[in-house]
Amino acid sequence: MGIVSFKKDSPGDIIYINDTPYAIDTSYDRLLKVGNRGDHIKSMGYISGNFYKLINDTLVKVRGDNIISSVKGVQSVLYDSKDKVCIFIKGKKVYQYFDRTGNIRDVDSLTIDGIVSRAFHPISGKNAVLEMSNGKLYFFYLEPLLQTCELPGSKCYLYKQYAPKFTEYNKSKYILLTDKGLYGLKYHVNIPGIAHFPIEEGNKKSLNGDMDIYELPLPDNISPEDIKDIDTGYKYDTLFVLINDGKVYSLGKNTYYQRGTTKKLDPHKWNQIEYPEPIKQIWAAHFPGLFAVSESGNLYYHGYNEGGYYLFTERKSNVSKPLKIAENVDSIFPLLSKVYGGGNKRDDCFCYFDRQGVPRILAGKNFLKVHSVEDHDFVYGLYQSVASSLVHTQPLIRIVLEHTC
Repeated sequence: MGIVSFKKDSPGDIIYINDTPYAIDTSYDRLLKVGNRGDHIKSMGYISGNFYKLINDTLVKVRGDNIISSVKGVQSVLYDSKDKVCIFIKGKKVYQYFDRTGNIRDVDSLTIDGIVSRAFHPISGKNAVLEMSNGKLYFFYLEPLLQTCELPGSKCYLYKQYAPKFTEYNKSKYILLTDKGLYGLKYHVNIPGIAHFPIEEGNKKSLNGDMDIYELPLPDNISPEDIKDIDTGYKYDTLFVLINDGKVYSLGKNTYYQRGTTKKLDPHKWNQIEYPEPIKQIWAAHFPGLFAVSESGNLYYHGYNEGGYYLFTERKSNVSKPLKIAENVDSIFPLLSKVYGGGNKRDDCFCYFDRQGVPRILAGKNFLKVHSVEDHDFVYGLYQSVASSLVHTQPLIRIVLEHTC
């Protein structure tokens, strides 16, 4: 396992540094420690200054550094900041936890058909996918009405939110991978500028009164259990799939060669991206491009590079096939998650740990114009945020001392 890891049933803005959970805090461009080593953060939300976390099977309400109250045996939690209510499932019952009074009462009109064995929460906290002990999958959602509806399949492998403006529930979009196949979910509202895959058209059906579901094909001879990760860019209509054996496939547009080739590709059909070695981690950038870390620690990039936008490429044009841009890389992660938006100056950067545990940065021109850093620089602010969870190797100690002395 690398220094950075992700859990498929943790929200997308939670990362684990040596198995310690951290949240991406966009207010201060940092990582915020939200648990102890070994804690599994399954859901997280804010209501009126109070911080709610589902840690393992316990829902805790935190104000400052103090736990105000807790409820054990909880499987799934949604957050309604407007009505200041926390909605959670315990056993087969749905409960309302009122933020102002601390009172808890069950929702008479809603019970769950079976016991939740696993829940997948996206960043927004407005919905969840429930994997049930009786072999069913449900979509459990808050707005505009609290209700559930059945999903195809009996097992969930991955559920990710990928559209921006996540606080506005009707502008969010999701990728769902079950034992029945790969699906996209989106609200009926047609929002200009929100990414969509060409294959959506003519393939969607209503999941409920507010959301559509549409099926996406899988690459040839690839089954759901073969898939390690799925990612897509912030704005652009390309989907990337990482397979357990280290192969990477893409579907959708290839406007800036983000699919790793100059060939004219059918946006409805998958292509395999030709890397020289097996890949263990992918991250789709804010601009249409893909970063990929190999098993041996090489970092590759292909895609957008108009006018030499990324200096680390040492090129002036878009990158049409995987280009090695770094070695000795342990794991990569976005310091600012792409689902938040925030403008190009914030979204065209990401961080990585080298194999000695040193956090470093890579960025585009917009970011570098307003921050006095260079590509591959040591990120001292990030180090301060996560220092207690790092293994202090000699190279890490040396660079910290050089920076502070």
